[in-house]
Order: sequence, then C-alpha cells, then structure tokens
Amino acid sequence: IFDVLYVNMVRAGESAGILDVILLRLAEAREREDDIRRKLQAAAAYPLLVLAVGAVTVFVVLTFFMPKIAGMFSNMKDLPLPTAILIGMSTKIREYWMWILVPAILIAAIFRRTTSGGKGRMILDRARLRLPVLGTFFLQADIARFSRTMSLLISAGIPVERSLALSSDTMNNSLLKAEIDEVRKTTVQHGRSVAFGLKNAKHIPAYLQSMAAVGEEGGRLDEAFVDVASYYERELERQIGIITSLIEPILILLVGAVVGFIVFAMMLPIFALTKSIAQ
Repeated sequence: IFDVLYVNMVRAGESAGILDVILLRLAEAREREDDIRRKLQAAAAYPLLVLAVGAVTVFVVLTFFMPKIAGMFSNMKDLPLPTAILIGMSTKIREYWMWILVPAILIAAIFRRTTSGGKGRMILDRARLRLPVLGTFFLQADIARFSRTMSLLISAGIPVERSLALSSDTMNNSLLKAEIDEVRKTTVQHGRSVAFGLKNAKHIPAYLQSMAAVGEEGGRLDEAFVDVASYYERELERQIGIITSLIEPILILLVGAVVGFIVFAMMLPIFALTKSIAQ
C-alpha cells in the first residue's frame, strides 16, 4: 500500500523526531496531486463523452440504417461518389468486422508491449514531449511532481543522491527519468552540484535549473524546489483550461463533420431521384 517514497519519508521523520511534520507534508503533497488528478478527469470527461457518442452513432448508422437505405438505390446505375463510398464502407464493416477488429486488437497489444519499456518506451516518451500543447503539459506535470517530491525529501534530511533517485521514480516519462538519473550520477560520482547536472539535461526547463542554482547557493534547496513545484502546478491548471477549451470545439466539429457527411451522402441519391421524377 505504501510506496518506497512514503516509507523513506516516514523513516527520515522518525530519525529526526519530526514525524508529525513529515506526515503533514506528505498529506499536503497527496492532496495537491489528487486535486490536479480530479481536474484532469473533469476536463477529459466531456471530450470522451463526445467521442463515445459520435463513435456509437456512426457505427449504428453504418451497420443498421445504411443497409436498409442502400436497397432503395440498388437500381441506380451511377451513384454519387459520397454515397458509393458510404455504402462500400458499410458493406465492408458488416462483412469483415471480425477481420478488422482482431488485427486492430493485435496491433494495439503489440504497440502496448513494445512501448511498455526499453527503447520503444523511450521513443514514445520523446514523441509525447514534442506534441504541440500536450507535450508542454506532460513535461510540466512530471517536473511539478519531481520538484514537490525533492522538496519533501530534502527537508526530511534525506541525502540529495537518494532524493534524486526516489524523485525520478515519480516521473511518468522515461526520457526525463533517464536525464535525472544522469544528474544523480554526475552529482555523486563527480562531486558536482545539482544545478550543474540539471543544466546539462536537455529537457529540464531553464526555470528549474536556475532555481536549483539559487537554492544551492543560499542553502535552501528544498524551498527552491517548493517554489518550482508551485509554479508548475499553477501552469498545469492554466494548461488544463487551454487544452479543454481547444479540444471541446474541435471534437464537436469533427463529430459533426462525420455525421454531416453521412447525412449528405444518404440524401444525395434522394435528391437525384426527385430531380429525375420532376423532369
């Protein structure tokens, strides 16, 4: 139930006689993480609902309604191109849905296994950081979690080398984990400062590098990491608002365009029949 970070924090608190303070800080850190997680879930709920409703609507139309309507146009020699495409898609889905579903599941399973660790995971995490808007969000989430953990561990009296190792384990991105691990090796093996190691890390933001340098010079490294964590937590909240405001209209337009295309393709032959009857 309790992870390595929690156990080490409690151990340090007992050794220093400040167990109450450590437990309070742990509780505050967990509350902040839960708060951000709840905001993410709330932001993702509406877009996921739109996607689910849109997917179900398209599936029902193509598999149940389209075959019945297609029978009305069986005697037409030249179907409009959108209608022909829609009828072809409907026919393929109904006849070969198993051959589509099984390979899709296999590809998803292979992709998940390939990207679960090693070079595949590293490639995927590097691609995530390069995504527009979302890449910044993923980076800031990991940096905020790392900084908050570092401040807790250092304030509890845990050595910097051990603090870096434990804090890197809280990061989801394997590329960032590898860079922090390299910082840890540089700090311990070569006697360098944490700020020096961070400055040589490619994906670590300049703000964290500068704050670490200021904190080390002033002997308040834990406070510097607290400031960094607070800054990026505020940025996360702002990013959540931006992403939500962008995703919602885009998804609505996308689903609307797909459903609109289906209705347009279904109505075109009817317009053609009406026109021919009128003539």
